[in-house]
Amino acid sequence: MIPGQFKKQMGQMYGSDGDKWIRSLPRFLHEFGQKHECDFGSPYILSYNFVAPLYYHNGKSAVLKVGYSASDLTSELEALRYFQGDRFVRVLEENTEEGWILLQHLQPGTPLKSVQDDAVTVRVTGKILSSLWKEAPVNHGFLTVKKRADSLHKLREEIAGKADHLPSRAIDKAETWFSELLASVSNDYVLHGDLHHGNILYSEENGWTGIDPKGVVGEREYDLIPFLLNEISSEDPIKQLEFRAKSFAEQLQLNYERILMWGYCHSILSGLWCLEDNLDCWENSFVCARNFERLMD
Repeated sequence: MIPGQFKKQMGQMYGSDGDKWIRSLPRFLHEFGQKHECDFGSPYILSYNFVAPLYYHNGKSAVLKVGYSASDLTSELEALRYFQGDRFVRVLEENTEEGWILLQHLQPGTPLKSVQDDAVTVRVTGKILSSLWKEAPVNHGFLTVKKRADSLHKLREEIAGKADHLPSRAIDKAETWFSELLASVSNDYVLHGDLHHGNILYSEENGWTGIDPKGVVGEREYDLIPFLLNEISSEDPIKQLEFRAKSFAEQLQLNYERILMWGYCHSILSGLWCLEDNLDCWENSFVCARNFERLMD
């Protein structure tokens, strides 16, 4: 039931601790199924958590998310609670001590990436984001964009010893632009933090619905970047990126240039995350950064 690629990825990212968690997962799922009188369907495409639909013996269904990191799961749960509404998946039950969350089962659950028309996907995503965004409260426990930016220099130093392909000039620029952007932010909002084509599903009950929030506090323009980096056409990626960014800027009354600058900075940071986790996505992230930079010329 546990996909081989997921086992491999957890081992790459977390070493022996990740392998140990993977080995314990089948027993946990078996005991969970017995206790809650349910059976599991095939897991979804997995990245950092185990996620699968479950079907109760009484005919109802839900989605179980089991997290390796208790702190990450707690942060996601806080974001899920914050965004509860018609355009967001509902939390049904949770147990952060045991490391799981039960979520509404969105059916049919068709992902937005099944829609090929960029104009449609941008419009759908913009509507969801505009319904979620609220100005950040003074006291909050969410991760901030500033904290992400502050981690860039530390990441660069940690990775330097194991990677000889770091684009030093590009990282320098990302550090400079992060500083300029953060110094000129007018209002901070609670952002989804990872709203892309795979994190928007169609529900017969709710229509297009957001899932899997990270919960990040920062400028609204920053929240567009995960969408801009996903489902990119190989035919003319720069033209597609320009269309998406300009469409979002117009629909949501945002600053086009700041979208590009945030996109560049986040792409560089994303590339370093990939290298930190020993994943091969780093090269694509740096290519995306160059595309954002070209649109700034």
